[in-house]
Amino acid sequence: MYKLFRECDKNETTVIFVDPAEGGDYSAGVAMSKKYLDAFMVYHSKTAETKTDIGSASLGNEANKMGLFIKSMTGLYPWIAVERNTGQATIARLLELEYPRIWRMKTFDLQEQKEEERFGWTTNKKTRPLMLDGLSEALLKREIVVYDEDTIKEHMSFIRSEKTPHYPSAITGKNDDRVIALAGCWQVIQLVSNEDVNKVKVPTQMWDPSFGATYR
Repeated sequence: MYKLFRECDKNETTVIFVDPAEGGDYSAGVAMSKKYLDAFMVYHSKTAETKTDIGSASLGNEANKMGLFIKSMTGLYPWIAVERNTGQATIARLLELEYPRIWRMKTFDLQEQKEEERFGWTTNKKTRPLMLDGLSEALLKREIVVYDEDTIKEHMSFIRSEKTPHYPSAITGKNDDRVIALAGCWQVIQLVSNEDVNKVKVPTQMWDPSFGATYR
């Protein structure tokens, strides 16, 4: 289900962060404006598997629709950053659809001793606390605007339990997909400049070689 809370301005720079489902859970996507720092559009749904697609691949179709819809208002393609851990099929579908603005995350290869870029956003022991602490600070300082009531409710049930104090998450029976998507969106929006989105180029290489033969 999509929720749109306002129309966008022409030439407004935007970012979409997609948190794919894992194990039949809900997938979430949050769109944020560089100009207003507000989460103006939210996607949240169980992306069903079909005979030809796993759920995360179908989510690529939804992310593409979301991107094209925002472009119809702004005239600019928003960046789409997909959580890579469970979203490789989502990224592969976006590449297949030739979506021109897929976020690449910079990482440092210790073995090769060089910096490289890979499609998607990697959430790990280093980046997850950065995402959540950054979001917490932004909300406390009222730097970002959240319109969606369901997203706010997810924050209310997102806790540090006694069993896992270093891994905050939703309490049993609740979701945290929109929290993670909002946290990721806040990270990416700070890394994107207004100029970047104007330089749209359709990728010449459809598949990311780092995915291996499965995704070619």
